[in-house]
Amino acid sequence: MFLGTYRLGDTVPIPAVSVDQSGSAIDATSVPTFRIYAGSVAAGDADTPVFTGTMVLRDAPGTTGWYTGTVVVSAANGFANNKVYTGYITAGVDGQNPATLFIFNIGTGISSAAAPGGSSTSPTYMTVDDARSFVDEGASLSDEQILTLMARAQAAIERICGQRFSLISEVRTFDGMGRPVLNVRRAIQEVNGITLLGSCGGSDTALDVSDIRISGSKTMLAWGSVVPMPFRGLRWPSRCGSFDLSSCVFPMGFQNIQVDGIWGAWAAVPEEIILALGLLIQHASACDNPIGPHTAAHSAEATAGDWSYTIKKVWQNIIQDATTGFGEVDSILARYVAPPVVIGV
Repeated sequence: MFLGTYRLGDTVPIPAVSVDQSGSAIDATSVPTFRIYAGSVAAGDADTPVFTGTMVLRDAPGTTGWYTGTVVVSAANGFANNKVYTGYITAGVDGQNPATLFIFNIGTGISSAAAPGGSSTSPTYMTVDDARSFVDEGASLSDEQILTLMARAQAAIERICGQRFSLISEVRTFDGMGRPVLNVRRAIQEVNGITLLGSCGGSDTALDVSDIRISGSKTMLAWGSVVPMPFRGLRWPSRCGSFDLSSCVFPMGFQNIQVDGIWGAWAAVPEEIILALGLLIQHASACDNPIGPHTAAHSAEATAGDWSYTIKKVWQNIIQDATTGFGEVDSILARYVAPPVVIGV
């Protein structure tokens, strides 16, 4: 069971349902416990749990056998960024001691999973099961290997398109231009807070976000009732000493406007991007070494019967040509390449 991608410091919910031998839900006879391990022993990780815990019944009157646990994946609890973690849950049920497994990753999941030249810090665009549906049935890849392919392919797509396709909560800082509008350059879905840093006498000022509006392109923020641009030679009224919403301006300055928001051009990952990700995973998994470096040169060879085949460096191709080399994938990504960011004129 893949729980998702989290940031260091997040709280990860861990669900489980206990069932009897017939498959019907039943409360456990002993409290379920879980143990979380870093990576795998084969990769050199310790064979001792990073964290252990117990689970509790949830909504006992309304459900049967539903348990949940939580863990704060912080450095203080022994967790680290850019790693995969696997968990083991067990309990006494119906005279037996069944167990189940779960997996989640922090940051990119596996540090070596990043596409060369950059790494993906976005939440994963699909689940392990979704990704596995694109992989040939004959390929015996573990969940960790699938996660590695997902991270590499997703980083490659983000590199080619120059943007993420999942939402990210982040605080970004901009230069104020002395106008009632602020160009934030990349799409923002929701504004959670805006702070004027060191404005009006040196103190920070938090604005009321209810006065902030997002433009149709989602790349501009307006404060209050925006008035027409002044005639040449006139200036905007000073923000200091005037709280009239018809003349509120983001004061001119260097890195003096801090915006806390939910960033991203799409509220949900586009279906076409998910398809492109799945196809790229499919192509990469067909290589002789899908999760390692590709050493085979670009080549084409004809065999008896006029059959031919081509060997490509999947990830190296992305660095050299900014394409995947697969027509059906590149035709999709070409429609999602981000326009250049305009800083100013």
